[in-house]
Amino acid sequence: MLTGPFRDASAVDLVILLIGVALLVVAVRWAGRAPKTKLDRQAPDLAPRDRLSVENELRKTNLEIIGAVVLIIGVAFTFLEWRATKDQLTVNQETQSSDRLVKTIGQISSSEQAEQVGGMYGLRNLAVDAAAKGDDSYYRVLDQTLSAYIRQHVPCLASCPPKPGGADPRATYTVQVALSLLGDKEGRLDRDKMNQARQKEMVDLRGVDLREMNLRGLYLGYVNFQGSNLSSSDLTDANVSNSDLRRVVLNNVIGRESVIADGTRWP
Repeated sequence: MLTGPFRDASAVDLVILLIGVALLVVAVRWAGRAPKTKLDRQAPDLAPRDRLSVENELRKTNLEIIGAVVLIIGVAFTFLEWRATKDQLTVNQETQSSDRLVKTIGQISSSEQAEQVGGMYGLRNLAVDAAAKGDDSYYRVLDQTLSAYIRQHVPCLASCPPKPGGADPRATYTVQVALSLLGDKEGRLDRDKMNQARQKEMVDLRGVDLREMNLRGLYLGYVNFQGSNLSSSDLTDANVSNSDLRRVVLNNVIGRESVIADGTRWP
């Protein structure tokens, strides 16, 4: 049974270690014997004192060469181990992100309001954490997931007629949360990275009922609102730059004069 520093080593690692030790022993023995053999062949008549001095110098040179080779091999193995560790760390991080994504999507798909809201915030946090590590792909996932949730829960059909008994307050609340995260109300997302993701694919909020929704101060740039109803919604200081608002109903919207709308396509 292996103990001490060898208890976690694999069989292959031990074989490589033993081979390395054996080669080092052979190299050291060669360094000690090679000078004598060389002088016997090339300078057999050399005086004993001079012979000893030359042998020592040759041994010193050989040992220095062996030391340099061992150092290079050590550096190479260290680099390979570092790279393997880094690759494994990357795999672990990707696995963690994938697990978090699956969990958040499952929560958003839940029938429980608290689960849905928790999943939305979890997905936003995942996008922030992944972007901090250089992975911006979750910005697009965030846009696609939240916009799909909104389209599913508040579709605008036949000019959005009033629902019997009024709108479902549960759906209104969760959609409001989704809009707030989509519009980065808390300022946690990188605006440049948001734009890069949305320039590739605009956020799809076509044909949704956003009447009386609070869009105050939200960043809703590069969003396709075609055919939606935003009547009586609060657009104060909202940013809808480069968005598409054609065929959008904007009756009685609040704060329209303060909307930032560079490059926006209006009805």
